[in-house]
Amino acid sequence: MKNFNIYHLYWEEHSWSEAVNNKFSAFDKNTDYGLYQVYGDHHIYGDDTLLYIGKAVEQTFGNRMRGHTDFDACQIAKYKRLHLGYFCALDDVSQNNLKKVIDEVEPILIKSHMPAINSVDVKRFDKITDKYFLVFNWNERGKLLPEVSNLRNSDYYHDSEKYNFKEMIL
Repeated sequence: MKNFNIYHLYWEEHSWSEAVNNKFSAFDKNTDYGLYQVYGDHHIYGDDTLLYIGKAVEQTFGNRMRGHTDFDACQIAKYKRLHLGYFCALDDVSQNNLKKVIDEVEPILIKSHMPAINSVDVKRFDKITDKYFLVFNWNERGKLLPEVSNLRNSDYYHDSEKYNFKEMIL
């Protein structure tokens, strides 16, 4: 059995228009760090689509959202809601390793859910192969799966001599 680092994210949903009207100031507390999801309507993928997963590390959610000038430039979507993900001080997460954990989990969520606007971290995910992570999504998780890991996309099961799945069928 592989050893996993286990991470828990507690998600809160917020109205996009309310957040914009307040200039995201509600998300500037000293605890407002973690991951976020943006939902809206997409001209190809339809209404209420997971558009983007991002991270707020070394800056609050509020500062990160105000810095997202690319959201305005990307006139392909109508934004409707924002989900903020806070890491719980449980299992393998503490204040001391929060930045590292945020950096590890973001590409796992992006690769697992393939948001419509993300592209960069889809490639970065494949480079994380020496550690195994299990991520639990709690509360208002939107369209995220309740749990995801990087085991399937790691090098672990890609040894075709060791794991010939067709020959392993019972």
